[in-house]
Amino acid sequence: MTTPEGRARGDIATRWVELFVALLFVLVGAIVIVDSVRVGYTWAEDGPKAGYFPFYIGCILVACGAYIALQTIWRWRKLDGITFVTRDRLKPVFLMLLPTIAFVILVGWLGIYVAAFIYVGGFMLWQGRYGWLPTLAVSAGLPLVLFAVVVGLLGVVVGGLLAAVASASAGAARGVRRRAAGRPRLKA
Repeated sequence: MTTPEGRARGDIATRWVELFVALLFVLVGAIVIVDSVRVGYTWAEDGPKAGYFPFYIGCILVACGAYIALQTIWRWRKLDGITFVTRDRLKPVFLMLLPTIAFVILVGWLGIYVAAFIYVGGFMLWQGRYGWLPTLAVSAGLPLVLFAVVVGLLGVVVGGLLAAVASASAGAARGVRRRAAGRPRLKA
């Protein structure tokens, strides 16, 4: 079913997307300006206050958003009939977006490693249609590799049981290297 403008029902027009995004920029810029004024946006004796640079970034956001909104309104009739995205093209975007939002929520609740296991495994089964064995190998292997990089190579301290395991294994590895090099163990 098509509308009088020639677009299929459910298609999103370009002019509405441009206007929405432009007004969103104006809103975000206004929030930044208000908060910058709250914390102080002037120059102090020891340099700029905390809101100095964000204030000007907020002004730029408001100015650019207002310019694009006015430009879109000015070209409103010319933009009529131009489709930004069809319903068929939008469906796969949401099929990827909604699990990604769920992943972000799960990171706060379960932690990044467990959330990554669920996210990667779910996508491999659902979108990739992989079997259980490769799915388990990759979805379990990725968080383990990330943990090894974060804790082992970068030295980031991670709380809880995993940190104790990593610390114990790192200490054991150091002890093995010392004994292999012929150095005596230091007693605590």
